[in-house]
Amino acid sequence: MHAAIAALILAATAQAAPQHHYPPPHAPYGHHHSPAGGNAAAHTPYPYFHPHHNSTSSSPYSPATSSEVLTPPSSYVPATSSAASAPSSSASKGKACKNKNTGAAPGSSADATVSNAGAPYSAPSSSSSSQLGNAPGSGSSLAPYPYAPVGSSVPPYANTSTAASVPAYTPTPSSSTPYAYAPGGSSSVTPAAYTPTPVVPASSSLVSSSSSVSSSTAPTSTGKVTSAGINIAGCDFGCDTSGNCQSGSQCPTEVGPTQMQHFSADDGLNIFRLPVGWQYLVNNQLSGALDEKFMSDYDGLVQSCLKLNARCIIDIHNYARWNGQIVGQSEGGPTNDDLADLWTKLATKYATNSNVVFGIMNEPHDLDMTKWAATVQAVVTAIRQAGASDQWILLPGTNYTATGGYEYASAPALEKVTNPDGSTDNLVFDIHNYYDSDNSGTNAECVADHVDDRFKPLGDYLRTSKRQAFLSETGGGNTASCEQYICNALEFMSSYSDVYLGWTGWAAGSFDSSYVLSEVPDGATDKPLVQQCIAGKFKGTN
Repeated sequence: MHAAIAALILAATAQAAPQHHYPPPHAPYGHHHSPAGGNAAAHTPYPYFHPHHNSTSSSPYSPATSSEVLTPPSSYVPATSSAASAPSSSASKGKACKNKNTGAAPGSSADATVSNAGAPYSAPSSSSSSQLGNAPGSGSSLAPYPYAPVGSSVPPYANTSTAASVPAYTPTPSSSTPYAYAPGGSSSVTPAAYTPTPVVPASSSLVSSSSSVSSSTAPTSTGKVTSAGINIAGCDFGCDTSGNCQSGSQCPTEVGPTQMQHFSADDGLNIFRLPVGWQYLVNNQLSGALDEKFMSDYDGLVQSCLKLNARCIIDIHNYARWNGQIVGQSEGGPTNDDLADLWTKLATKYATNSNVVFGIMNEPHDLDMTKWAATVQAVVTAIRQAGASDQWILLPGTNYTATGGYEYASAPALEKVTNPDGSTDNLVFDIHNYYDSDNSGTNAECVADHVDDRFKPLGDYLRTSKRQAFLSETGGGNTASCEQYICNALEFMSSYSDVYLGWTGWAAGSFDSSYVLSEVPDGATDKPLVQQCIAGKFKGTN
């Protein structure tokens, strides 16, 4: 996902030793590149997310320009009760997005009680100084469950107009997990007593997407994921989060094959992700022919990967956009057919190689998820009809395909995407995750492993829905904190290997070795994070 921004490119021509593009800040729970001179809007709904640390919004949760993000509650009050909870100190920092011990709203105290349990949690107190309690119900296409719109009679579980497309959360008289807001009827129990019960929508397909598991078989964890590797970046350099890919590509035609050979032979890694800019592939012509010169360089990288008998992910690194316009959603912009045309050409070229993985799009963001799922469906159909009948296809969600909240923000819509025969075999959810203080992937230190608040909730969802996911981007600094937390996360993924297929670290390729998230080896010597976690947790040597 690391697209280099032209404004951040170091002038290689002025250096004896060429320097490579340094990526701009990542998105929360994923990472991204902000266009030169500005900040990409933060983008995700609570309770899991917060905006990028450079957001211009005054709220710690709500970006200035996103239609998908809602401001956080700091005091949720039952409609007919005077009980209110105090905001926690962490909420103002945009970090702690939910209280893991109770059903209280994000930012509220854990011991808030309900004096009138029959009243839903819907609106902030009238004395509140800011707009609080907003939730999907009018302008948003997402339904992150528990919050009803302010001043609305909509029940506190989800937008009634979209409730059928998301997993239902129903109250149960137990207290093991967070969030849930339900009218209590005559009950006098506190919010802590309500727990969410994920229910897969009746229309969803319950088919495994692993190439090794049939649609009728429920897999079990082996304790080891099937695939692990590294992103070999460079062919995407010059692309930003608006989907502009103007110049600056540095395909690692020389260092890439050497790095993959090392990672394969010395570390036992068996999958590599090869990011590339859409415009570069077609010489800036929508639905144009594959550019012969550029495609020769890129295909050389793909072939070097395939020679290792490794899986090779073709990743279109455009954030669901072409020159600022969202695929299938911007008037006069790129259509679903335009993206399907690109994938028809690529799938035709690689249809006979089962080790090619089709990464439909890097980190979509700030879009209508229902419409995006239709775009993904068009691409899946095009790939399969081009003859690529059984390769993995990675399905990216919104919010920069972030792991946190994927189970409600992205998966419900993507679950409906099928192969032409109606199955979901080898249709794998594509997720990204970072671990630093602002979830941007731009800091050398990590602060949490996010097992409890991201990987486990999603893993449980995947088990319930009989689907699988691949972590195509993850990484951190080569520091003790990142080694600890990222190793923890990957070890947990291995314990859920029935639903988590593996990971590719970010990143090697054309990055300079001094890049903060560098996984570029020094000859045969790996960076500590690769040695300890990316490779170590796959080989079982750490």
